[in-house]
Amino acid sequence: MRSILKPHIEKIEKELTCFTCEELFTDPKILPCLHKFCLKCITLVLESGETQHFECPICKARIYVQDGDASKLPSSFYDNALLRLLQNMKNESFPLQKGLTECESCSKPESLVAFCPQCDGLICEECVTLHKAIKQLRKDHQPTMLDDFGQESVYSFVKNEMLCKEKSHEKNKLEYFCQEDSCKQSVCQKCAILYHQNHRMQILEEASEEFKRALQVDTNQVKQLREKYNEELEQSKTNLERIQCEIEVAKKEVHDTVQAIFKMAEDHESTICQALDDLLEDQKLANDDEQRDVNEELLKTQEFELYSKIIAERSLSLEIIESKEVLQHRSQTLLETPSILCNKPIQRNATVRYVTSPQVKKLFQDIGYIVVTVTAPTQCTIESLQDVRCGFVNEFNIITRNADGKVCPTRIESIDVRIKDVEGNEVEKKVSEEQTGKYRVSYKAEKVGRYEILVNIAGSPIKDSPHNAYSLDFTYVKKFGEEGHGQGQLHYPRSIALKENEEIAVSDGGNNRVQIFNLTGNFLREFGKKWMGEGKLFKPNGIVIIEDRIFVADQPESKGRIQEFDNNGTYVQTLYRPDKWFLPSGMCVNDDKNIAVCCEGNEIIGIKPSIKVFSKQGDLVHEFDTPDNNEQPRYITYGNGKYFVSYLNKSCVHVFDSNGVLLYSFGEKGKKDGQFDSVGGLAVYGPDMILVCDMNNHRVQLFTQEGQFIKSFGSHGSGVGQMYCPVDLVATNDGRVFVLQCGSKQVQLWH
Repeated sequence: MRSILKPHIEKIEKELTCFTCEELFTDPKILPCLHKFCLKCITLVLESGETQHFECPICKARIYVQDGDASKLPSSFYDNALLRLLQNMKNESFPLQKGLTECESCSKPESLVAFCPQCDGLICEECVTLHKAIKQLRKDHQPTMLDDFGQESVYSFVKNEMLCKEKSHEKNKLEYFCQEDSCKQSVCQKCAILYHQNHRMQILEEASEEFKRALQVDTNQVKQLREKYNEELEQSKTNLERIQCEIEVAKKEVHDTVQAIFKMAEDHESTICQALDDLLEDQKLANDDEQRDVNEELLKTQEFELYSKIIAERSLSLEIIESKEVLQHRSQTLLETPSILCNKPIQRNATVRYVTSPQVKKLFQDIGYIVVTVTAPTQCTIESLQDVRCGFVNEFNIITRNADGKVCPTRIESIDVRIKDVEGNEVEKKVSEEQTGKYRVSYKAEKVGRYEILVNIAGSPIKDSPHNAYSLDFTYVKKFGEEGHGQGQLHYPRSIALKENEEIAVSDGGNNRVQIFNLTGNFLREFGKKWMGEGKLFKPNGIVIIEDRIFVADQPESKGRIQEFDNNGTYVQTLYRPDKWFLPSGMCVNDDKNIAVCCEGNEIIGIKPSIKVFSKQGDLVHEFDTPDNNEQPRYITYGNGKYFVSYLNKSCVHVFDSNGVLLYSFGEKGKKDGQFDSVGGLAVYGPDMILVCDMNNHRVQLFTQEGQFIKSFGSHGSGVGQMYCPVDLVATNDGRVFVLQCGSKQVQLWH
């Protein structure tokens, strides 16, 4: 039996061992950091110091003890109960030796088979039976067979130790919790009656459950804190790994730089040494020539000396007399011969040495250095942020700085940019490094409203974060054109077309021509001349551009036609001109690069108003009628597989699918938002919006392609940002809008 309980005893002893004295707790106290120590151990630590503070031996937290009295620290009910359990499990009745011992319940020497916490020890099988048979014992005692003894048995014992501490109440169970601020304690029923009348009382189990729920909230928050610490720990590890990698890269760069310098130095050494060798070789060759000439002259002097000596030794008077003139002449010749060294090009005073360039010395003193930059998020800013353009790529910059406010680089991986649309959904973005300390953020906005921009660097928000940006605030930029007949002047303009964000073309109906401008409004060229013949123009109306071809609809003698010109205005062909009555107006291009044309009807001759779709070769692909024969189609545009059509003197827009089936209409007569007074030209704006010229309300309105009003801009007048009968418009991919005005004969640019 001892072997059965031994593991549990060892486990409990381990749990109840003080960290400081390494013995079983005596009056265990709980510190604010939740670590537990003996009262005497804490007292000894306090007495060794001079303040009411000490450091937890385990976690090193600084602990304050009121009045320096450790007994005022909270006691551990659970540990005190475990100590009593351990004492019971190790009491005298515990079978420490072979043979029978006394049962703690009946005091008879029996084989002990169970542990009863209420009996304070081991009991025999007969007492176990009595515990089960007698009602009062069955109610108050919870014996556990030794074979089944486990943690639940420990909890059962501890639970039964929840007894009142008041004198004469020691056997009473704690049943209530007093909620009064002056009490805040668990009490038995007798205490509740005697000492806590009119107090707010709560059943102990209910109070416990309530606190458990509150504790769960705290636990969840602490869990989140723990997860945050784990994330920070991981970030710290990652940061160290990054630093290690950067240092390794820096070491390699140092090594490569030094090796490159070594290579340059070795190449320099080789070149200079070769030059020195070549210099020495030249000197040797010159010196050899010099010595050869000197030796020749030396030999001549030696020959003269020898010859003179021989004659002198023979002492023959006649020979001496006869040789006198020859010897004197030879002597004079030798003496008059100039010095060999003076006639040679060798510089006798030349010295050779190697001089190190001062720049090289300076270079080697300052080959490179270590740069450690620490980005300060509070100094970093969002810059160049503009209003959001829905459907277009928007950009802004992040400038990173150090604590001194100086621009410095940072790791692009540490920049966390989150952009949320009006519905709280994150928008896809791209961050790229433009230059040192400058990072460009690109994103595409799809929805109208407020966009929240949050930027963190290394987990901390930068100075401007979070920052809000708002979509769709059209701003007047400039205007160009005026009434007249000269270049850049307009007279009853009808339509406007855009060429791949490069140029715009205006059908100048009253001047019977087409004028081409660049996107800044500068006149480039014109073509057309009033006449009926091919390549001429008569009151041109609709106009579209496909690649490098310009297609123009005009109306000579009410027999309309569509002509094709090249980019310079040279006539190419007449795309379509029927024999019968044909009156084209607005045009657009669909996904198949086919041309859709608004065609007015003539009830008298039985021609219905319709939309005709032609290929670039002039073939009629298909056509569809308007819902009402009294509605004359005027302008048309195409987007997302749908045609948007306006009508002469009508205040609505009809929307058709690509096959010409009417899907829906939007708009009505009026001056309010979403209402019209005669609709003019239309243009797709962004991925799912449509711009509409509200001609007689002298404004442009923006809608979703489903017809929901978003915004309008412009008002009646001739002032800045005012309009007079906007008739047509185009929009570039970056959100610029060019509005053609029939009334003021000009083009306005909005952005």
